[in-house]
Amino acid sequence: MVSGRILAAPNCTPVPAAKVAHWQAGEQGRYVDRLRAYLFSDKNGHYRFQTEWPNLASPHIHFIVTAKGYKTLETQWRGKARVNAIEFDVVLQKLSPD
Repeated sequence: MVSGRILAAPNCTPVPAAKVAHWQAGEQGRYVDRLRAYLFSDKNGHYRFQTEWPNLASPHIHFIVTAKGYKTLETQWRGKARVNAIEFDVVLQKLSPD
């Protein structure tokens, strides 16, 4: 289970309706379409999805997070030991007014 919150800098306020795209390699160590998806954070900025362990030498899950009024963030969660639950919060920066 992967879960966390999408928050806004500098005060860590929740960002509702942020699009959380994620992809990873699976148990066989290969990237496959069934492990690519996206979802939206709830009104409190929470997101959650179930997946399998990313079976690579350096386990990781890729994320691209977008939300109206914020800079797009492309990042990764990286793990060491196999776990059943991953908590990964993301902090977005507001777009500067032009």
